[in-house]
Order: sequence, then C-alpha cells, then structure tokens
Amino acid sequence: MLRDTGQFRPGSADAPTIQPGVPPPAALEDQTGPLTGAPAARSAGPSPGQSVGSSRPSAAPGRTPAKVGSPIPTPVEAPSSGAQRPAIDAASTGPGPSAVPGSGAAAVPTGGGSPILLGEAGTWSGPVGAAVKELITGVRVWVKDVNARGGVAGHPIQLVVADDGGDPARYQAILRDMVETRKVFAFIGNSVVLTGTAGREYLEQQRVPVIGGDIVNPVWTGSSMYFPEGATLNEFVNGTVLATAKFTDKKRVGFLTCQEAEPCRVAAREWPATAKKIGLDVVYEGKASVAQPDFTAECLNGRNAGAEIMLVGMDAASLLRWGKACHQIDYRPRVGIPSAAVDAKLQGDVAGGIFEGLVAVVNNAPFFLADRPGPAEFQAAMAKYAAGAVAQLPTIEGWTSGKLFERAGAALGAEPSRESFLTALWSLQNETLGGLAPPLTFARNQPSPPVRCFFVIQIHEHKFSAPLGSEPICP
Repeated sequence: MLRDTGQFRPGSADAPTIQPGVPPPAALEDQTGPLTGAPAARSAGPSPGQSVGSSRPSAAPGRTPAKVGSPIPTPVEAPSSGAQRPAIDAASTGPGPSAVPGSGAAAVPTGGGSPILLGEAGTWSGPVGAAVKELITGVRVWVKDVNARGGVAGHPIQLVVADDGGDPARYQAILRDMVETRKVFAFIGNSVVLTGTAGREYLEQQRVPVIGGDIVNPVWTGSSMYFPEGATLNEFVNGTVLATAKFTDKKRVGFLTCQEAEPCRVAAREWPATAKKIGLDVVYEGKASVAQPDFTAECLNGRNAGAEIMLVGMDAASLLRWGKACHQIDYRPRVGIPSAAVDAKLQGDVAGGIFEGLVAVVNNAPFFLADRPGPAEFQAAMAKYAAGAVAQLPTIEGWTSGKLFERAGAALGAEPSRESFLTALWSLQNETLGGLAPPLTFARNQPSPPVRCFFVIQIHEHKFSAPLGSEPICP
C-alpha cells in the first residue's frame, strides 16, 4: 500500500500501471496534498510494474520518487464478486490552504456540499502516455485550486485516475468500474488517443460525459457525451498547414506522417488537399514509423524533392530524431507541426537549431502566457500548487478541461444530477473560459461540433513564443 509523504511532485510516478493481460498491482489509497516539485518533462512510458498517474515516469536511479498527498482511509479494494477490478489511483484532492496567489482573497473552505467524484481514464503509459500524462497534472492543479475557492457550486471535487495501457477492453472495464462501482459523476481530462471509440457506446447509454482531454481521437466530434476543450482533430490538423503558410513566404511543401496512429492518417489525408487550396506546391509526401531510430532517408527525400517547408506529423521524440538526421545532411526546411509534437525539448540549440522558426498549432491558449484572465489564472495556480513544475501543452489542456467542468457546474444544486449538468454544457455558446479556449459551442444530444479555431506558437531565438498572444485563428 502506497503511503503519502505530504508532497506531490509532477515529475514523479504515483499511480499504478495497468498492463493488458497482467493482474493489476496493489491498490493505492485515496490521497491528497499540495503539488510541488521539480520541472516535469515528457519521456518514454514506464516499464511493466512501474507506477503511473502523474506527469512522468518514476525518478532516475538514485533518486527517490515523490508520492502523492496524505492518505484518506478509503483503499481501492477488489469487488466482492472475486473478479479483479482495474487498479485505480484514487487521488482525492481536498481543500487547499489558501487562495491562488494574486487573487487578493483569503483562504476559502469548500462550501459544505457533498463531494463530486470525477474520473480521469485513458492511456497514461507507453509512447502515447508519455505525450499526454501532463493532462493529469493540469487536472490535479485545477482540483486543488477550485477546492481552495469553495469547490464547484459548493461541492468539493475528488479525482480518481486509471491507466488502460492502450487496451480498448481495459478502457471499457475502467469506465464500468468507475461509473457503476466508484460512482463517478463524470470524466475529465481523458486520454483516449487509442481507446476512445471503445467507450463511446457505454458512455452514451449511461449518459456520462467526458469533459476535455487529448481531443485527437475522432470520438471527440462523434459522440454527444464527449465535450472537447479546444481545437479538434481535423481542425488543428488543417490549421497546421494554414498557420505554417501564414508565417513564411515559401511555397514548396513536403509532408512526413507516422504510420501508427489515427491522427497521422488524418494528417496524411488532409494536408495535401489543404495545401493545394491555399496555393502551396506539394512536392513530397512520406510516411515513417515512430519506432525507427533514424530518419536520414526521409530527410534526403524531402531535400531532393525541393521541399522548403516540411510538415511533420509524428510524436516529439521522433520529430527530434528527424531533426537531427536532417541537420546531419544540412537540410533546413521551415518546420510546421501539430500540437501532439510540441515539447520543451524542441527549444534551445537542438539539432543545430533546425527548429528555429518552427510553427505549431495548439488546441488551447499558449501554455507559457498570462496575457488574458484565463491563462493568468492558470499560471497563478501552477505557481501555487505545482511550484517548480514547468507547464506543458497537456498541462493547460487538463486545466482547461477542469475550467470547462467548473463553468458548466456553476449552477449545480445541493444534489447534483448529470442531466442538469449536461443541460448546462449544452447551453454554452462561444464560451472561451477567459481566453483559455477557442469559442466552444455544444448542442443538446448531438455530437460536439468541430472546434475550428486554434492557437499558434513559434520557436523564436530558440524559445517558445506566441506571435498572436492568446488570440486564436478562426479560418
């Protein structure tokens, strides 16, 4: 049983990894505590048996991983039927000790209402998990912050997190366990890159909403129970072409996409047509595997085709290997990427500075800005509850998911119901959450409409910058 030291480090490992076909590890206790620690960074997923549930795998050898919060005596037990339940990190984050810095408010206890339990389910291990685990940090920071301000409509928020290991059947089992046994009210910040479609029918039958998350699976615009918190898949994929073209006068473009994931297939399909529509000359289209160690052949193909712009639809680790390979042959195109490849490691003089001028489309406001009320509140909460951590793109996506729940939940009564909450979500029209999100609009009992607006970041002088600030582009 994992006991708490009173601290949570966003770069630590604190929830169990669920490996498909392997019995779940020992249960964790419900936990609470301030979020503090060293900067988080994306990295490869954990090995079997390693714990997951924060923003990164466990600490390097010789360092002791931090643990999450102080225990609440409610262990996660096996069901009475004898069947094994999916292991869950039951992370309950209670009222914080004081208001967010800069708010001018004194400490505020939760409002005395009954707790609302939220679930955060999805793929938190492996390559996909490495790219999105900061969603958990963002949600947890929001939970600490909103509880410090009295909760949502007076109800303290609690959170449970579980990893499906990229297994659709495991995702279904986790959803059932959380809804039917744990009695979660809704899901928040889910990572469903590989497994979202598997849960669609069950969530629609039970009418349990999913509020925000990775938003790169088509289910985010294909189900009435999925509510995206930012630009959706087809829209930010096409936005990558539009934004990259906006910030260069070059016209000859090439594309390189991965073979493994649906977002890559969408990019391979959409990018050529969009480029031609805006007058770009498509000279190269390539595919590669995120597992390959070297991309010299792809760099040579792009260079030999005369591609002055390269849009690369791969994960951040593969993008870095591609950049190093292109640097080795002195090929330096202007680079454009979608949000999934955004990573702090692209900054600096990496790969000979090949990423200088890189343009990236992101789903929510740039995660390093505080130029509007919503982003400023996010930065203040990170400083308060995740001191020392470096905000990443998934961090602000997790936080924005929380703010979307908070906005729709503002009118919940003494006995919250899902139907009243859904009605509040469907009433939102062009909601931007103080500049955190592009305009969000939902329709009653209909799949969420595509979110067409997106934000742009660039690498300028080896650092992330935002040429438009927190102002979205709306094609």
